[in-house]
Amino acid sequence: MRNRVVIIYVSFAVLLISVGLIILSSCFSWVITINIGYGIFGSSFVTLFIYVFEYFVEKKKSFELFYIKCIEILNSVKKIKYFDFNEQNDALMMYSLFENQMGNKDTLVAFYKEMIDKCHKHNPDFSMPQKDFKQLSNAAVEHFKECAKTYLEFMDSDFMELGLIIGDNKYLIPFLARNQNKLRRNTYEYIMMLCKEVNQNSGVIYSFVTGGPAKISYKILKNNYRHLNDIFFDKKIENNKKVVYAKACDDLFDMIEIMRASFYRKKYVKKDRYPAFEELNSH
Repeated sequence: MRNRVVIIYVSFAVLLISVGLIILSSCFSWVITINIGYGIFGSSFVTLFIYVFEYFVEKKKSFELFYIKCIEILNSVKKIKYFDFNEQNDALMMYSLFENQMGNKDTLVAFYKEMIDKCHKHNPDFSMPQKDFKQLSNAAVEHFKECAKTYLEFMDSDFMELGLIIGDNKYLIPFLARNQNKLRRNTYEYIMMLCKEVNQNSGVIYSFVTGGPAKISYKILKNNYRHLNDIFFDKKIENNKKVVYAKACDDLFDMIEIMRASFYRKKYVKKDRYPAFEELNSH
């Protein structure tokens, strides 16, 4: 697309030069130069006509390719699962990860009671024997790993091709396409912001999922995961229930569809947002 715009500019400049040459040759009766001017004018006009036509075809093709790639990344964002790092899940995770570090049975029992007290901060009715608590804590770790993997899988998206499309994007008359260009840029920058945040915070998550808890700092793991949760999700209380909206997914969907509506000159009607997850207490 960029190459075609450059060729159109060059062809238009040559066309103007040929017109100037024809006018100048007419004034001084330069027969040879006037013929050269007409020849340049004819070839530059044909070139200009062809590339202007190709520009509009390429413009539509470029947008549709960008739109498709954005939808592919949107689908990757949709697959990211939510794990609530509340006090109860935090206690379950800690018990499973640090159980083997307790020196003796009494220390383990004291640790178990400490984790139960921690669970009570989130759910006052929480009560469970130590044996069942251990099973639930192991299940919580596995569930966390399953959710954490979705952030890692998001990074498999083809961000490079999206950048190449943006880099090749150039409008024939920039000020007339200012809004379209802004919407496309905003969508791209939002996607790259998500990519950057996951890339910066997923190192410890990758180590935990693939290498085991002994190789990571649990505090860093928890803080990094909570940070990503704050970017991708929005936790609210509605009708006395804790619900979670897929904020990043909803925001990206709106940006993509607003961009598409603007390109095709249609009015975009914003869709209602609904919770993606609802918190269920474990007893």
